[in-house]
Amino acid sequence: MHRKEGFTLLEILVVIIIIGILATLALPQYMKTIKKARVAEASSNIGSLRGALLRYYQEYGTFPPDASTSVLDIEDPNTRPGAYFSYTYSGSSPDNLVIKATGQRSPVIGIVVTYDSSTGKLDITGF
Repeated sequence: MHRKEGFTLLEILVVIIIIGILATLALPQYMKTIKKARVAEASSNIGSLRGALLRYYQEYGTFPPDASTSVLDIEDPNTRPGAYFSYTYSGSSPDNLVIKATGQRSPVIGIVVTYDSSTGKLDITGF
């Protein structure tokens, strides 16, 4: 009896189907992990932004007049492909400072991370 080496078409199809099933199960979890990482990055940026704004306020007695992120040296998602959130702030003193990170690109579109100094809490909506 002559024996052939290699795989049959059926064996290859079974392997491809198994890989497809595993990928289907893993992809949603992967995307969820990506979202969590982006939100964690936004939370960290808000903390850095808060520190920078408070230092500016201590030195000048007011917050910067321009609320754009370019003044604060944070990447703008409209011009930088690696940025996912746009950042804004409002308030006239450290007691009523509100900083928002709004998701602008996939996978974080619709997610808003907000820091409110009156409560001292970070709130995440749309996640």
